[in-house]
Amino acid sequence: MAYDFTAGETGANAGKHQSNLYPSSLSLGNTSVDGQIQNLISAGMPSYKILMGIPFYGRYGATETKTYDDLRKNFINKNGYQVRWDDTAKVPYLVDSRGNFAYSYDNLLSIYYKGLYVIQNCLGGIFAWQSSMDRANILTNAMSQAIRNPSLLEQLIEDNYGTKIGPTNS
Repeated sequence: MAYDFTAGETGANAGKHQSNLYPSSLSLGNTSVDGQIQNLISAGMPSYKILMGIPFYGRYGATETKTYDDLRKNFINKNGYQVRWDDTAKVPYLVDSRGNFAYSYDNLLSIYYKGLYVIQNCLGGIFAWQSSMDRANILTNAMSQAIRNPSLLEQLIEDNYGTKIGPTNS
């Protein structure tokens, strides 16, 4: 399980990443997916037996959880909320109209980086919690492409975000 890092948090710690690939200033302490996976490998777990979990919901600590469908329909660049990207942690997050951290979540770009991580670290694969929170299969398709055809996902990201990515600038 590589998510819910902030599930029990309130106050200032609620406004941190819930599933960041790497630590950053918005991490809860030094917690990250990479840290959790490297800990398992260091303890003797074969990398090919490790699956990385990806949340299909947004979280604000212990107090707020929204499905990806709800985030897409009502929050992502809507109703005063704006997407921010933490390039160190390789995850997006939402801020409210005052610029305050609102929700930690995953999108196509963060799943792209997580898929590359799975491949580069010879992990067993990725899974999601839970598929009913992405009824349009946007994140589900991104997970599949991240593992099977990253270049197709790169094109989809470029089309959706206007961001060119790839091995030379990722």
